[in-house]
Parts: sequence; C-alpha cells; structure tokens
Amino acid sequence: MKKIYSLIALAILVFSTTAVAAPAKKSSKKGNPDLHGVAIWGGAGYSGIVNKTDNSKFIGGGGGLIGVGYEYQHKKFILNIGPEFRLFSSKDKMTQLDNPYKWVMPNTNVIWDGTTWQSAASLERHYNFDNFSENQVVGQLMLPILAGAQFEKWYFMAGVKLGYTVLGNYKQRGDYVTTAYDPVKLSGDYADMASHDLGEYEYKSNGKNKFGFDATLSAEVGLNLDPYMPDSWLYPKGTDNLPMLHYRLGVFADYGLKNLKLNNESPMIAINGEDGVPYSTSLHQSTYQTGRLNSLLVGVKFTVFFQMNKPKLPKQPNPRMVAYTFDSHSGKALSQTKVVIATDQPKKRPVTKYTNQNGLFTQRFAAGNYNLQVSKNDYLPQELSVQHQSDATDTLRFALIPVPVFQLYVVDAKTEQPMEAKANFMEQGTDKVLESHNVNEKGLSVKLKMDKQYIVQVSAPNYVEQMIEIDTIASTITARLNPIEKGRKYVIENLFFASAQTQILPESEEALQQLFEFLSDNPEVRIRIIGHTDSIGTDHDNQVLSEGRANSVRQSMIERGIDGDRIEAEGRGEREPVATNDTEEGRQKNRRVEFVTL
Repeated sequence: MKKIYSLIALAILVFSTTAVAAPAKKSSKKGNPDLHGVAIWGGAGYSGIVNKTDNSKFIGGGGGLIGVGYEYQHKKFILNIGPEFRLFSSKDKMTQLDNPYKWVMPNTNVIWDGTTWQSAASLERHYNFDNFSENQVVGQLMLPILAGAQFEKWYFMAGVKLGYTVLGNYKQRGDYVTTAYDPVKLSGDYADMASHDLGEYEYKSNGKNKFGFDATLSAEVGLNLDPYMPDSWLYPKGTDNLPMLHYRLGVFADYGLKNLKLNNESPMIAINGEDGVPYSTSLHQSTYQTGRLNSLLVGVKFTVFFQMNKPKLPKQPNPRMVAYTFDSHSGKALSQTKVVIATDQPKKRPVTKYTNQNGLFTQRFAAGNYNLQVSKNDYLPQELSVQHQSDATDTLRFALIPVPVFQLYVVDAKTEQPMEAKANFMEQGTDKVLESHNVNEKGLSVKLKMDKQYIVQVSAPNYVEQMIEIDTIASTITARLNPIEKGRKYVIENLFFASAQTQILPESEEALQQLFEFLSDNPEVRIRIIGHTDSIGTDHDNQVLSEGRANSVRQSMIERGIDGDRIEAEGRGEREPVATNDTEEGRQKNRRVEFVTL
C-alpha cells in the first residue's frame, strides 16, 4: 500500500503546485449556469486485487480506464453518468506456500526380510511448492454515477460504479519439489528407508475466471483547468459558436466491494491420480478465502466536457479602455502618439489608434487579454499587457521617456581647444562601423540604439586617434587627441603576447587595428616600433625577446597593407624600465611595446 500512498501524494503535490503557479482567469462558462453536454475521460495509475491472506504479498500492477457519458452542471453542482471500461492487473506472490498434497502409489511386490517374504508398503509422493506467484488481468464494463461540486479552480466528485466483469485471465508460475516416502518401518536390510527426492520442476499454468457482477466506491478531486486555458481551446470555433469545451485534471480512487466472486472454489493444487502431475484449477485466493475479493484502482484522470447548450444573457456593452500619454520629464500631454492594441485571439487583427491633442484615446473593447504598444518619434517605445475586465473601465497611463542623447566633444590635448574630427561608432567586440559622424567645434549630439554596446573611434589628420568605450548612450564624453610629433613615444595599449614568446595573442586585434588605422589615416608618418621587457631572465634573452615582439607588430602592419619602408623595429630589452621590477605590477608596465614617430 506504500506505493498507493506515494502515488496519491505525488499527484496532490503536482496538482497543488499547478494551482498556485497558474494565473487567475475568469471562468469561461457564460450565462445560465445550467449546462448539458458530453464528457469524455481517461485515466491511468496503480491497480490490483486485494488479497489479505497471511502467506501472500500483494504487489499490484498497472491499470486504466476510459469512458464517455452525459454530464449536467447546475451552478456548482455536477452530475456525471455514462459507460466506462476499466482494465487493471495484479500480481500476488506467495511467500510461504506449503502444499501437503500427496499421492499414494500402490505396490504389489513383496520383499524378503531375511526370514519371510513381506508385502511392500505403498509409497507416498509429496509435492512442495516454492516461488509461487500469479498475475491477473481483469476487464470490466462499468456504469459510474458520480456527483459533486465545482468551484473556480477546484472540483470533487464521489459515488458508485456498477458493472460486470467481461475479462478475467490469470497466469501462474512456480517451482515444485516431488519426494517419495515409505511410511512403513521394515526390518532387516530395508529398515528405516529414507525419503527419496524425485526432482525439482518448473510449474506454469494459464486460465480464465469469470468474476461476475461488481460494485465500486469511487472518489475524485482535482483542478478545473478552464481559468488556465486560452480562449482558442475553450471556444475552438469562436466565442459565438458551439461546442464550448471545459477541462479537468484530477486524482481518483476506485475501491471495489467484496463481490468479485471466483468462478471455481476448488483447491489451488490438485493431483492427477493417473500420472501424479500437479495442476491448477482456479485462482490461488480460493485456497485461502471464500472467493470474494476487493479490487483497487488509483491514478490520474483527465476529462474533457463538450458543452452542448448555449446560455444566453442580455448583451452588455463592452467596457472602455482609456490611454493617456505624456512626457515623463515635463508632464506635457503628447498628441499623435501611436497606440497599437492586439488581442491574444489569433483571428483578431490589431487595432491602431492615435492620441488627441490632450494625449488621450478611448474605445470600447471586449473583455480579455490585450497587449498595447505605444510609440512616438524621439521617445522610447513602451509595451504593456493588460487583462481588460468586463465590469470596469481601464485607464492606462504611459509616461514616455525621451530618447537619450550621446554628447561627444573633441579637443586638442595640448591646447584644450575644440577641434573638428571624425567619429566612428562601432559595436563592442567587433570592427563593424554602425554609424559615422563628423564632429564640429560645437561637438556632436547623436541618438544611439538602446540594444547596442558601442565603442567610438575618434580621429583627425595629424592626430593620434582614440578608441573610447561608451558606458551608456546618455553619456557625455570629451576626447582629447594628441597631435602627431616627431620623436614622441606612444605606448600600444592592450597588446598581449604568449608568455616569454613573440607570438601575438588574438585579444590584441583591437590594438593592432587601431595602429593600422592611424598609419592609414596619416600616410606621411613613419614610425619605429620599440619592444621592452622586465628584468626577469638574462640580458641576452630579454634583448632577443624585445626585438622579436617589435618585429611581430611590424610584420602585422605589413600584412595589413602598410608599406614596410614606413616602419622600423627595435628591441631595447630591460634597459629602459618605466616602473620598478620588484613587483608584478611594475614588471607588467615594463613589458610593453611602443612606437615613436620619425
């Protein structure tokens, strides 16, 4: 029975979780609460035939049911009646089966006991069974008569099921040991003759039984699924057509009364007097009971109710939906704001409206779920989902936020004077240019897209370009460009090499592209690339490493199309530190590559 309790507990847990997580939705049953229709249901779960004998172990099996019938609903009351077919199975394992059946084998021979001839005693053949089990499969045609109540989310029903068993098959399996025993104590050489083990054999038997009439107590509790279903499931042909569908999911339990009567109450094992072979003549329960057993079926049940009548109510006007749009900063009403209203019904097209001079629009809509998309030039769009109620006017307020503006100013790093430049806006992590703008002395104002992460590349002739990461599209940034001067050194930032090697790592691509664009924008400039190391290692190794890294950068520029005559490469090892070599932070600053204009 532990399996039964576990199954019921699991079903209740799932059921309760669903009820808590599901959104509230008004019942789909409109109008007069008297509903008539056809219910179709099916279920599956755990089943068995209950046998309460001391020497058997009830294991049970799987079962299910399917039915169709009439259902009547009046307010909260439910009545369900209709034919149902139940199929369930059971397994009973006999744990301590000992069958003292014996067969006396006559013997007409005589035995010489040393003095006289004596008649031999008849031998007794015994059959002892082990590992005996039986599987049953039972099919029944039933007539359920169930009544109960239905609420917004929950329902329950209880009643009886009356029916007749149309199918009853069983299979028996086991082992039996046959022994022979001489009960007569003879004298002489044959005195105290021991029992004889005649062998162990496998026993199999199949058969049928007619159980006859059955009556079952039944109970069911579960979830009314209507509030959680889309309208297309409740009204497949539209809300003005029939049938309307309703759905239920619950757990059920059927417990049979003691009226599954066996067809044959003969002993389980009988002995064929001719050959001594055991055979079965009936279900094994008849050995221990009078043939009346209890059936059990518990599980999960799903019901679909086809509503056949169409309740009528006086038509009520649709409730109003009012939308008001205004500027979130100034509070000023926004006219000509576009409002698109879409419903979750697939056949209903979206409705497009524009607000009047007071920032308002109003219209009647049927109760249901709607999605509103509000948009206006120079403002960020907004979206809202609303459950439009049938008994209220929904007033919705939209505070539209102006599109953020990115401000960029460019100045000479030495004089701090405003200057003209070019700004390329690229997406972070790529070299793809999304927007290009010219920056004048008054700066640049631009509205960037909300869903992008930007880097701005600022360049001007005869100036070293800058790559600036944009945190937010409402930022104000001042780019300070350094003029190109002969003999001035520039550190190439974010340039990475494999440890103690000259190989440039892939994450250096942005730094290399920036150097390439600088050389491309300034074709008259020549540079010398200089590599530096920290003091770890020998002077010779550090010198070779610094030269190799400088040449790797030079080669990368040549491969990108820069004339090799414009680029020199040099390594200076550990001779020109810019920080202490006693700390890791200092050594990291000393491991650098820079270039100087020639």
